[in-house]
Amino acid sequence: PRSWHRGCSRCSSTSSTVPAPTEPSLPDQTTTPVTPGATDTVVYTVSGTGRVINITYVDTGGLLQTEFNVMLPWTREVSLPEPAERSASVSIINVGREVTCSITVNGTEVQQREGAGLTVCAAARR
Repeated sequence: PRSWHRGCSRCSSTSSTVPAPTEPSLPDQTTTPVTPGATDTVVYTVSGTGRVINITYVDTGGLLQTEFNVMLPWTREVSLPEPAERSASVSIINVGREVTCSITVNGTEVQQREGAGLTVCAAARR
């Protein structure tokens, strides 16, 4: 009755060896370590004359906020997770008039642009 086990590949007493998992290699990181919960102070500024149709910016919660029919000059201060250069952004939609937008992170200007129509300042490092 045990003879049916002989030659049965499923019943073999030899065990297969599974290679041990290897640790994935991490890419070289040249960025400064980030302290959890640390924030940067970001100041958005839009200058010009009159009103713009709207201004959209990344707020303290990391969400986009839009203000409509905005009188210039306009300034907002927010706190963004370090490094704020990755997320700070302000966009202006206006008609006809030149505007200047700038983004300052911890007192250092990281972006300034001029334009009419759609003007975007984004501090993102490339």
